[in-house]
Amino acid sequence: MEYGWRTGNNGVPKYVMTSQLNRMMRDGHIDIPDPGFWDEALVFERLPDGKIEARSGCHDDRIMALAIAVTILDYLPKPTAAIARIITPDTEE
Repeated sequence: MEYGWRTGNNGVPKYVMTSQLNRMMRDGHIDIPDPGFWDEALVFERLPDGKIEARSGCHDDRIMALAIAVTILDYLPKPTAAIARIITPDTEE
C-alpha cells in the first residue's frame, strides 16, 4: 500500500489544487496567518516547462499541504440540513 496524495498524471494536477487554494484565498474563505506559508508563496512559481513548484533549493510544503486540504473538501459529502442541525443545534426547543 502506498500512502500520500497523488499529484500529476496519476492524480490531481498541482495547478488544479493551487488554483482552488488561490480561489479560496481570493474569495476570503480562508485566512492564512502563518508567516512561513507566505515565505514559501514568495518563491512558488510556474516554471518555463509549465510545472508549478518552489524555486530550486526552496520549499513548498506548506502551500501544497493547504492546497491538498482545500482540494479534499471537494471530495467530502456536502452537508445536509440534518447535519447542519447537528452541528448547530436548534436552541428553541
